Amino acid sequence: MVWTLPVIGASAAHLGLPPTVDPGRASADPVSDPSQAQPDSHVLVLAQPLEQDRVIDPSVLRNTFDLTLGEARLAALLGSGMTVKQSADTLGITEGTARVVLKRVFQKLGVGRQAELVAKLAVFARGAS
Repeated sequence: MVWTLPVIGASAAHLGLPPTVDPGRASADPVSDPSQAQPDSHVLVLAQPLEQDRVIDPSVLRNTFDLTLGEARLAALLGSGMTVKQSADTLGITEGTARVVLKRVFQKLGVGRQAELVAKLAVFARGAS
């Protein structure tokens, strides 16, 4: 999972970054004096691998996102890193049925892709043991 955060003002100074240029207040010409060139902005990028093989309790997903038990079971398996086919095999349903159920899960959770679903469920996976 990757997060990006703008770093401005006191936060940038605390990290030892030069202050960002305020276009209305820039007095030095970085073209004629390259030592005066400063970035327009700073971005902090944080990355953390998603933990796999941790299945979330489907009842937690069912209650949190108002899913049916079947939808919650599929979402839990996908959140643990399984593919749609692996999840369907585990649940004893066809891959086509799993994809129909997955579309309903996407709709209820407000996501459009499987990666977004996994990222949203990663919060719950941290607490699973």
